[in-house]
Amino acid sequence: LPWIPLPTAGPAPETSREPLVVSIVQPAIELESRHDEAASAQQLELLRRLIEKAGGVQGPSVPLVILPEGILPGVWQESWLREWFEPWLGSPLIVGFTLATEKGFSNAVAFLEPLDPEPGQPPTLDTIQLGQKKVLVPFGERVPLGGVLSSLGIDLPVPQLIPGEFQTVFQSDRFHEPLGVSICYEGILASAVAESIDLGARWHVNLTEDLWYGDGFEPEQHLQLQRSRAIENGLLWLRCANAGISAAIDPGIHGQRVVRSHRKWQDGNWSSWVESTDAGETRLSAVGERAILQLIIDTPGPPTGQAALSRAAHWTGLIWLLAVFWHFWHRREKRPRGA
Repeated sequence: LPWIPLPTAGPAPETSREPLVVSIVQPAIELESRHDEAASAQQLELLRRLIEKAGGVQGPSVPLVILPEGILPGVWQESWLREWFEPWLGSPLIVGFTLATEKGFSNAVAFLEPLDPEPGQPPTLDTIQLGQKKVLVPFGERVPLGGVLSSLGIDLPVPQLIPGEFQTVFQSDRFHEPLGVSICYEGILASAVAESIDLGARWHVNLTEDLWYGDGFEPEQHLQLQRSRAIENGLLWLRCANAGISAAIDPGIHGQRVVRSHRKWQDGNWSSWVESTDAGETRLSAVGERAILQLIIDTPGPPTGQAALSRAAHWTGLIWLLAVFWHFWHRREKRPRGA
């Protein structure tokens, strides 16, 4: 699937619903300084400027602004999110951060939705929806049998993060359709994407961090695997990386494109709007460049109904492995003694 090209498709038909504006922000903040307390104030100020740049656009709708995985410095609680964002946030925002809970820390995502302020009044947050990463990276975000090892007095090499119970799906009148969200490598897992569809998701956002890979081929491979999930499930896929490959993947749902046009903010300037072609994918530049990808999209339609196929494919590998194991075990049992 990583090498299957995106299908050709025509433009989306005109609908009575207003198109959506989405801004994918690639902040390109160095990993070494991400959680440096001395630099946190400067990082927050940079993020605020980028959010205001991405959201302060005249268009068919107030832009939905997307920021990547774990981008807020330090650890946050829901009340702290409201305290920092409420005085100035003017656009709906999806942002990744580390959430402090009673049970521990979670790799989390928040959807913050401001109310339309009255003239002369400061912004007010309507709701904050939270989600937690469900599928944690072994030996990166959790240690298998970590509870047992801790009870034996063995120090774990990584902190045990708290997983979510369900895949994250956000709903809002601004979206028209529920939005599925995955964090990092959840986006390459067929079962995780299928679960979000079962929970109502009709389009998808992945928040990730690819600076770990440096200049290797992994960021491109990570994107290819997520492109596969978009194609097999027929989902508009928006990928936001701190520094990696941020992209919009439009698989041509029902033979029609969802992304109408796009433009980019780089080096302090916006490019002109470019009408979408049948290429099906629009991306930002290479790892490490600060930029914004802004899209005008139509309301995504229903998925192509391949979530069940995707889920079945998830189990095919295990069934095949068991079959091979049984085959060699059966041959061993039939082998004459002493052979």
